[in-house]
Amino acid sequence: MTCDEFTEILNQLYKNDYILVDAETMAGMENDTFMVEQPLVVPIGKKPLIIVIENLSYSATTYKDGVCRKLVLNDRGDVCGEYLNSDEEVVVSKTAEAIGILDEFVDSHPDFTYDGAKGVISVSGYESCFGYVVSEDEIEDRNIALNSIGLPSVTYTDMDIETNRKTVKSIAEKLLDSGWKFASSTYGYINARGADMQTIQADTEKWLNQIGSLLGRTNIIVYPNGDYIYGTDDRAVYLKNLGFRIFMGIGSKPFKIYGSNYLYYDRAILNGKTLRKVDYSRMFDAKTVYDDSRITPFK
Repeated sequence: MTCDEFTEILNQLYKNDYILVDAETMAGMENDTFMVEQPLVVPIGKKPLIIVIENLSYSATTYKDGVCRKLVLNDRGDVCGEYLNSDEEVVVSKTAEAIGILDEFVDSHPDFTYDGAKGVISVSGYESCFGYVVSEDEIEDRNIALNSIGLPSVTYTDMDIETNRKTVKSIAEKLLDSGWKFASSTYGYINARGADMQTIQADTEKWLNQIGSLLGRTNIIVYPNGDYIYGTDDRAVYLKNLGFRIFMGIGSKPFKIYGSNYLYYDRAILNGKTLRKVDYSRMFDAKTVYDDSRITPFK
């Protein structure tokens, strides 16, 4: 999504009476062995909405594309995006990243959220977290990405990594305090459905140790590319036993189902292609939100 597209989508969602709700609202997770179905309550006339920002991990391969390369806190403590402009100057802007755009929209339209809910930010661990290298495992992947766009490798000392971990943790705490929730997109952004148990276990342990330890308790998995694991599968049981109780796949229509100790949601994918190809008219007018600066015209 471009910044203009996301902003206009928020405007139209608001005008069409959508309201942000917490993804965990409908999941009673007080007991580890079973989930209690919870009724969803919203103000009269409002339609519930969960926004998911998927895999917010900032690969170095995008450094020259004009998009944000990491999250930072500005001098007021707001979560902002940092990027290089066309003159290769460092720019810190709240409205250069979906998080800040939504934060400002809610500030201006407090009735767009129910009980202060914002959205779900899913994070993998490949190469970085929020744009920061937070483990030795990420260093090689980061340097491969840098080299692929003609940039030199970088080195990280133990102190550098520890400093990055503290930075990520402070950003995560700020996001949690302001109504955001976190989810795993697996450590390596893997095809979970096609992975064997050993791969799922190794990947999940790395995510929990290196990423989850910075974000706090996380109950949600946003499966990469919608390749979800059925809730009764031994691999899903393993994930549930670690506290992951809400699973998200992909589907263009509203859909949820309660399973054995879990809640499953479909999520609608929004990007340039789906804006052109998928009917999202129940939420907004895709043609009027579509950014004319895109290479592919809207048809």
